[in-house]
Amino acid sequence: MNSPDPASLAALHRLVCECWPEAGAVQGLPPDMSLAHAWEACARALELDLHAFAAALAQRAGLPLAPAVLRADPELADALPEGLMRAGPALPLALAEGVLSVALANPADEALLEKLRFSTPHRLQLLLAPPEELEYAIQAMLARRQDEEVPGRLLVRGALPERVDPDDTLGRVRRLLRDAVAWRASDIHIHPLLGGGVVRMRVDGMLRRVALLPGDEYRRLCNFFQAQGGMDPTNDRVPQDGSLSLEVDGRRYGLHLSTLPARGGERVVIRLLEQDREFRLARNGFSVAEVQALRRLARNTAGLLLMTGPTGSGKTSTLYGLLGEINAPTRSVITIENPVEYVLPGISQVEVNEKAGLDFAAALRSALRQDPNVLLVGEIRDSETAAIAVQAALTGHLVLSTLHTNDALSAIPRLLDLGVTPAVLADALAGVVAQRLCRRLCNACRVPVQAPLRREEVHFQAVTRVLPGYRPAGCAACQHTGYAGRLPIAEIIEVDESLREAVAAGRFSARDAGAAGRGALASLAASAARHIMSGDTSVSEAMRVLGRRFWFDLAAQHAVAVPPEALLLDVDDPAASLAVLLVGEPDAELDAIEAALRRAWFDVLRASTPAEGRRLLKANDSACFVLMALPAAATDAQVHEQVRLARVELAWSRLPAALLLPAGRPHLAKSLAERGATSRMLERPLAPSAVLQAVRAAMGDA
Repeated sequence: MNSPDPASLAALHRLVCECWPEAGAVQGLPPDMSLAHAWEACARALELDLHAFAAALAQRAGLPLAPAVLRADPELADALPEGLMRAGPALPLALAEGVLSVALANPADEALLEKLRFSTPHRLQLLLAPPEELEYAIQAMLARRQDEEVPGRLLVRGALPERVDPDDTLGRVRRLLRDAVAWRASDIHIHPLLGGGVVRMRVDGMLRRVALLPGDEYRRLCNFFQAQGGMDPTNDRVPQDGSLSLEVDGRRYGLHLSTLPARGGERVVIRLLEQDREFRLARNGFSVAEVQALRRLARNTAGLLLMTGPTGSGKTSTLYGLLGEINAPTRSVITIENPVEYVLPGISQVEVNEKAGLDFAAALRSALRQDPNVLLVGEIRDSETAAIAVQAALTGHLVLSTLHTNDALSAIPRLLDLGVTPAVLADALAGVVAQRLCRRLCNACRVPVQAPLRREEVHFQAVTRVLPGYRPAGCAACQHTGYAGRLPIAEIIEVDESLREAVAAGRFSARDAGAAGRGALASLAASAARHIMSGDTSVSEAMRVLGRRFWFDLAAQHAVAVPPEALLLDVDDPAASLAVLLVGEPDAELDAIEAALRRAWFDVLRASTPAEGRRLLKANDSACFVLMALPAAATDAQVHEQVRLARVELAWSRLPAALLLPAGRPHLAKSLAERGATSRMLERPLAPSAVLQAVRAAMGDA
């Protein structure tokens, strides 16, 4: 960190004194002090943090404040001499209409201003920024300029032609990558299909088909990515991994490539990682309360903080967001990842290389000898890594890591299974966060929920007593899906004394934990429900992400029974109907039962005989219940024969069933049971609501 000219420091001191004439605590600055230390000294004397000092100084000095996150276009790297930028520090931010915007940390340095005016023919627009942020941004800009011409880099700039020649592989690649970036795709899938190939993109967690390719074009596309990604395009017998860097109109991406031999050709999957992405908890889509809880966990100076969830649930983004909150020049941060997905300035990132003997455990042992304050371990997957991570948390380090469990509390027995002793885990564990990603309703086309309600909306209102805010529609902006982007839902457990005591005693279970740590933030379903009520996502999307558990957890939170019909809703198509098969000769009682079932949104299949019912079930697999109405005038022997025929024709379906017995003959239930009948026995006359109750009870038992 270079020391500025003493006259420059004196000028900065005068500027601060002019801006705060009432603050006599701002004393003279030593002539050998660095500019960054001078800022810290002034901010401390004024009892402000660095960013508040920057904002106040900019306001009082009459200068615009530079953006909170400084990013400069590498094409502006030649706007000023490199030596002047580093010595200033001075960062060119934008050039428009002959005006060059430059961020400075010392606008009172007349010598620097004179050099800037001499070095550029453009008029200057000065902005104010903290010196350390300027130095980081200048370093990053110059590094990006150096990287532009390295091998393994694809550039996509300017407009593309409307049509791409099938023989133009590079044109096809450029079009494919441009579309992937425009659609915010996280992955590109290329795989064989029917003698050729197909290209699909994963957008907001869902795969979409974008192109069918003839065989020759499919193979050329695979070979191109293999050759550019450092793989062997002539070897299609073994899986390979590679990487590329991509720039699309100034936006940088890292591409992780994976190939897998398959019948008919190779599968190629490309993961796109935007390198200019800003990792901030507040920008990740969490609610205000969730951001505050995550920040409380990140403020621990020591302890183990775990993220749980399946692959693709946003764990890495949240961990990087936590690092963005706590990363500072006063902390040493080391990450151990497999692979390193995003490059974080100011953080030492170590990539696991198991072939070379550098696994998570070995890298973690070595990192502990590097005097870190914060450690991020990409995944705890074995007992050795678990033991080292817990020990590091006990010895004064903040350790962040991930586990693959279904919910937050399951992380505790998982670590116990990996050999961590209960007492040690109780001391080390600071918190656990479970996370999923739900698609966000498209703001351009979402519509308010109104009558008639959809089935899942009715069940949601029945459980929560609140209507969802909006439902999906579909427009060109969201490719007619009704969704654009994703948001996280989170279950956050901050370990308190009661939970710590339960773990230390070795009697931990979800029941033992009780309400420990379980507030409004301790349920994925509760998090999803809040976003549903506010119109950020839909009930069907929460069902898709959480499955049946969404209804169980939501009902438990509101202390109500789980709606049985909700458990059998089709996750992919909540509007799909469940059906009840009614077997028996038509009469007024069966007609009333059918009407009641249809009002409850069941489809009804009517059959006069068990044989006809069998044909209906073979043609329709949506049935969930069978009700057989026995003729009122039938003798006991005829009833037994009817039930035997029904068993022959319908038992294969394994559906829950009920028998509607003739009125005034209670002995039939006993005699049918003695002959092996296991169905529910209902006796005429019967209110339609009783049949509906029997259907729901059977669904709840299923």
